[in-house]
Amino acid sequence: YIPHPEFFGEPVKMNLAIITEGNEQGEVVRKSSGREVEVILSLKEPDQFYDYVLKQLAQ
Repeated sequence: YIPHPEFFGEPVKMNLAIITEGNEQGEVVRKSSGREVEVILSLKEPDQFYDYVLKQLAQ
């Protein structure tokens, strides 16, 4: 969890499902019958985001 919403772009609603069998097991796919979730697809402040993550990893 990253407590800095200012780092991220606007969420996009998507219907997603997780494949549970076969060679693609664990893959997340878009599917109309999947669960509706909000997905962040872009960083608004990438430099600040990576600075924060690196500081957290250094602790």
